[in-house]
Amino acid sequence: MNLQKGNAQSRAQADDALLKQAYVLQQAKRLDEAQDLCLRVLTRTPNHPLALYILGTLYLGYDDEMALRYFARAVGEEPKNPYYESGGAKLVHGSGGIVPLRAA
Repeated sequence: MNLQKGNAQSRAQADDALLKQAYVLQQAKRLDEAQDLCLRVLTRTPNHPLALYILGTLYLGYDDEMALRYFARAVGEEPKNPYYESGGAKLVHGSGGIVPLRAA
């Protein structure tokens, strides 16, 4: 059981390192590389909320519907995290309205 806990911790640390790198790549406008790292994390940890959130930010302006899906999944995983909803997870939709991801 201790070995499983250690593996989970090392996997979480690896995920965190990849997501930090994805953020740096995103800031450098290397969006495809940032996306690849987030998808690698999701392969290991399918509902990792930060990976989902970063993917949402990557899709903003390119595919707003996909961005909304990623933001909604991030909010679903960590509904009390204010960054996932108020930090960009409200999306101005085609009608000009704001689409909240969950009821307040």
